Amino acid sequence: MSIVTKSSYINNILTGSKKIHSIFFDHSTFFDHESKLMLRELEVKRNNREVKELDRVLSDLNTLNQKKIPDIEKLLNDQLSVFGEKVKLANQQAHENLSEAKKLFENRTKRNKERKKQFRKASREIENDFKKKILLIQKKEQERKKKAELKKKSKDKNQSKKENKSKITSEKEPEKKIKEQEKKNGNENDNEKEKKEEKKEEKNEDKKEDKKEDKEEKKIEQKEDQKKDDQLKSEKNENQDEQENEKITKKESVSTEEK
Repeated sequence: MSIVTKSSYINNILTGSKKIHSIFFDHSTFFDHESKLMLRELEVKRNNREVKELDRVLSDLNTLNQKKIPDIEKLLNDQLSVFGEKVKLANQQAHENLSEAKKLFENRTKRNKERKKQFRKASREIENDFKKKILLIQKKEQERKKKAELKKKSKDKNQSKKENKSKITSEKEPEKKIKEQEKKNGNENDNEKEKKEEKKEEKNEDKKEDKKEDKEEKKIEQKEDQKKDDQLKSEKNENQDEQENEKITKKESVSTEEK
């Protein structure tokens, strides 16, 4: 007998007992005291039967619940195990993402330190090269001033010599003047030759100095080009670091969402 049939049976019993009770006890004038007692005994028996039936129904329900409880517990345990595995996987993924982020951050800090060192070295080299250029320019100016002063002194000496010779010739006889004039012409020719030789030497010295200056300027320009290349490389590395930072932020956001 199923639970539904048992419950309907109990309801029928209860309704029947109520009907009997209404019939006999509403018309109590037709029966005597003994009949009333008999009816009460019958009612008590029926109530006992109903109680027994109710106990059976309750026992059946308890048995069914006891059978269903382990199934429910199994489902709950399975769900808890699945949820625990998901949590473990999420924690592992988050830990891996954090470790990768730490490695990338450490590499980035190392690169930044190296770049700072390179930048400082390049700036020092630029300053030193600039100072060297200034010193070269100052040396050239000093040398030119010295040469100009030497030229002026040589011109003054020659001029004084000529004046002294002219005085001497004016005091001497005309024959001597003629000889001296010839000598002067020879001396003038010699002076002109000396001047030409001096000019050649000065030109050669100027050429040598210009060559040295050109070499030094080329070296400085090469260093500047190298520094520019280093700066471009550093900028490229900075762009790579920015991309790595974006990757790190994305991984961290993914790990937080998974949590």
